[in-house]
Amino acid sequence: MVVQSTTSVPDAADSKPRILLARGEEYYQALLRQLHWPPTSSGGAEAHPDRASGPVRTLGITSCGRKEGVSTIAAQLAATAAAMDEGSVLLVDANLACPLVHRMFDVDLNPGLSELLLDPAALPAYVQPSGIDNLALLTAGEPNGSLAKAFDTGRIREVLCAVEEDYHLVVLDMAPAGLQSAALRLAGLLDGVVMVVEAERVRYEVARRTKQLLQRAGASVRGAVLNKRRDYIPRWLSRSS
Repeated sequence: MVVQSTTSVPDAADSKPRILLARGEEYYQALLRQLHWPPTSSGGAEAHPDRASGPVRTLGITSCGRKEGVSTIAAQLAATAAAMDEGSVLLVDANLACPLVHRMFDVDLNPGLSELLLDPAALPAYVQPSGIDNLALLTAGEPNGSLAKAFDTGRIREVLCAVEEDYHLVVLDMAPAGLQSAALRLAGLLDGVVMVVEAERVRYEVARRTKQLLQRAGASVRGAVLNKRRDYIPRWLSRSS
C-alpha cells in the first residue's frame, strides 16, 4: 500500500501544527480503511488470519530520516480515528530522543512513556486528555538512561498489553527506523507499521533499505505515505484537463 498525502505536512519541529480534522480528513479515513480499522465482522481478525493483512490495534508511524512529517501524520491519523467514534484512541509519543506530541497538544512532557516503562501498571496515571473526544495522549516523558535499553526489556511488552486492554486503537509516533535501532525493536512488537517517505528527498534505495530493516526486525510493514509531494502542474491547467 502506497498512498500520497493530499497536503504538504511539515514536521512539527519546524512549525507547531494544528490538529484540524477538516484538513485531509478524508485522506486519513481512507488510510485507516486500508489498515482495516475499525474492524468489522467482514474485516475482523477471523477474516485476516495472517498478521500482515489483519486489523491493527497498535500502529507505528515511522520514517527513514528526520523531519519527514511523522509526528503530524501520527497525530492527524489518531485524531481522525477518534472522530470516527468507533472507540477510544491513544496517541503515544515513542520518540524519546525528540518528543513532539506534548508541544503539538500543549500538554506536559512528563510523566509519560519513559516513566510508564518503569511501572507498566500505572498507565491511567500517565495518560493525559487531548482536548479531542475519544483521544488520549501518552507523552514521551523524561528519558531514563539509554534509549536503546528503553525498548530492550520486557516492560515495553507489558506497556503494549496494558494499552491494548484500555484502547481500541493505539497510534505510536516513532523515531526514524532508518536511524535508531530502538525504533526497530519497538516496530517488531506492533500489529503494523506505516512508513512516511518525503517526496523528492528520500531516495528509493534508502526507503527500500529502511523497509528491509523493519522486516528483519519482525515488523509488519503495512505500507507507505508519500509526504510533501509537490504538484508542478498549475491549478488552472489541471482543472481544464
